[in-house]
Amino acid sequence: MIHINNESKTFWDDLKSLCIGHVPHAIESFRSQNARATEWATPRFMQLVAPSAVEALIQRANTFMMNVQSHSVPRSLDVGPLGSWNVHLTVFPSAADADFLRQCPNGSVEDYLTNCLKLFHSSCLTWSSVDYAHWMLLLNPTAHDASVHLYTQWSLVSFGQWVKQTNGRLGGPPFITPIDLLRENQADFIQRMMALDVDLGKP
Repeated sequence: MIHINNESKTFWDDLKSLCIGHVPHAIESFRSQNARATEWATPRFMQLVAPSAVEALIQRANTFMMNVQSHSVPRSLDVGPLGSWNVHLTVFPSAADADFLRQCPNGSVEDYLTNCLKLFHSSCLTWSSVDYAHWMLLLNPTAHDASVHLYTQWSLVSFGQWVKQTNGRLGGPPFITPIDLLRENQADFIQRMMALDVDLGKP
């Protein structure tokens, strides 16, 4: 959660800074756990916070907030390709995590992201080679508050490249998850989403 000083920057400028800082913060938390995996993932993760990428994200969020109804049901917007990623965005008109979760299917961000991944599979023919990133921006511009979350999932191709590079000895590469929103164990959630990716690709 952030509180923005209206005298220094606009809400949208500070939101941009918050998004840009989100990924490096996650990377630092990974570094002590698996330095080699973090080194492999960092250039890919940093594509998500390139200035032009974040600018496009903020513009979409701003436009969406002009038309959204209070506490509406969350829905995913396709922002489009970015480097190795396909970027999706959810904008919700409250900065309270609890308000967002109440509007998710079964009150679960896990179920919401599961549905979004299924939609991604149905709409992207190259899903197996495209990394998936989903920003969740929970916003209250009037109160100058925001809660920012991100979920990333490696494509089957990227995951295979990592396994080949390490001969499968170092486990999986890091995933960024909306850990503050999760009800289930983070490792279990990642495993379930990876299994879903495989299952959705079966003929």
